[in-house]
Amino acid sequence: LSFCQRVEAGTVRPTCNIDFAYSAAGTLNLKGDDRQLERMYCFFDKNTNSRVVLHVHTPFRWGDRKSGDIKARTNFVTSANLRHAWKRSDGSFEQEQSKWFLVPLAERLKKDWHKLPVGEVRWEWKAEKSMPAKEDATNRTTRLRYDDVRKIITLGESLQGKDHTETQSWKETEKAVRGRRGGGDELAYEVVAIASPSVLTAAARESYPAKTTPGPLMESLDVAAHSPSEAPPPLPE
Repeated sequence: LSFCQRVEAGTVRPTCNIDFAYSAAGTLNLKGDDRQLERMYCFFDKNTNSRVVLHVHTPFRWGDRKSGDIKARTNFVTSANLRHAWKRSDGSFEQEQSKWFLVPLAERLKKDWHKLPVGEVRWEWKAEKSMPAKEDATNRTTRLRYDDVRKIITLGESLQGKDHTETQSWKETEKAVRGRRGGGDELAYEVVAIASPSVLTAAARESYPAKTTPGPLMESLDVAAHSPSEAPPPLPE
């Protein structure tokens, strides 16, 4: 089964959500409160020996995050990608550097989603059939991909506020390990993402080895069946 099929089957469990700031370093170079909010959904998947992490980019202004409901911050999505995270010897988790790029799918949107006007790339995950206007809504592969992402976000958003946190720096995120007990599983700890690409200083990079930890490829959202060109390269043996 693909990861999304396991989500539908109820064998995947959300463990925590983490919000952090995205600066689009090298392109938009957003600063301070003008950075965009990115949410990371962490999942326990008993079918893999890793955790599964969904990164969702939003047009939500980082400085506005204290106003309104936490869940409203991610009403609109601009981009989403999926990754593995493997457990370190100290109990924390390290994310792989490669990723499965999920949406958008249209070539121009995929290439420039972070630079285009928000109105051209955003979509509402709660709204059935919603997708950017420049996507091909007549294409079955495109429709299925957006539906799959909706299902995963829906599962992640089923968590309550106590399972949500924010991070501000690399050191803070390394320490912000979260866990929940339930369903007879062991206490599941989750990695958290960096606050923004701009904080990847030389010291931070040293925390990531040149090669990611070996592990099985996950059939994330049945990517191979929907779009072979987007499947990531195999992880090292």
